[in-house]
Amino acid sequence: MTEAMFVIVRYGDDQKLILNTLCPTITFIEWIKTRCNYDPNVVLDLIDSTGELTNLSASPRSYVNENENINMGEIYTLISVERENGNVRYVSLLDNLDKINPELFDKLEGYSGSHKSGKRDKGKRTQRKAKAGAAAGKPR
Repeated sequence: MTEAMFVIVRYGDDQKLILNTLCPTITFIEWIKTRCNYDPNVVLDLIDSTGELTNLSASPRSYVNENENINMGEIYTLISVERENGNVRYVSLLDNLDKINPELFDKLEGYSGSHKSGKRDKGKRTQRKAKAGAAAGKPR
């Protein structure tokens, strides 16, 4: 039996995205940004259910399935990585992570060293999502 070559990524209002890992990391990240309507300049990463970061940006040209921090078939939470003045802040892009998985939220907070870092700035998504939703009669 062959190994699953996909991961599931949770983001937004508990949305899930199934992604093929047989591609370069840079392509994988760009596809997430496109599919989930995130700003092209946002730095994305994934965190697993135990709180381990995948550090996707460390090897942008290697294939995702070669990343030792990625386990095929697993579920990951999408996060953004914000760097400012030498500080790194990790922000969950899954709404209400503090309610859905408080332990994971606390671990993510610990990486950032800030008690406010896990709250997602909903403005990070592109306006295309809001316009598409409005045109289709969907709430944001």
